[in-house]
Amino acid sequence: NCNAVVREVLRAKVRHWDNIVTALEECLRQCDMLSRMCNIVRENAQQQICKAWRGAGIMLTVPWLLVAFLWRSDLLLGTSGTWTDEEGGSSFMIQAFVLCCLLCLIVLGLTLEQLRQFDRIQLSRAGLDAMFE
Repeated sequence: NCNAVVREVLRAKVRHWDNIVTALEECLRQCDMLSRMCNIVRENAQQQICKAWRGAGIMLTVPWLLVAFLWRSDLLLGTSGTWTDEEGGSSFMIQAFVLCCLLCLIVLGLTLEQLRQFDRIQLSRAGLDAMFE
């Protein structure tokens, strides 16, 4: 019985290092799980940001294409095929430029607000829980 006690005391140092290795292994598993979760959240956020900017690009491109189409067609130019100052060509271009700038500001504001709302949802507990279910 005395020999068993001595053997256990001598094995204490080996068990100590075994416990440290086991704890380190568990810690590394948790770090791996956390890094995978962070990658999923980052990829989801990246997709949402790309989607928002693509939508903004489409919303800004369509009016410019419409103006370019109307400008190239005879709908705006009249019969002569060119604008003159008396016909209001420069006035139209200034108005179109101002309207497109306002549209750009509106789309930029809407896009940034959409991204802010996505950040709020993603940072909430419900947003993260829904992402991993």
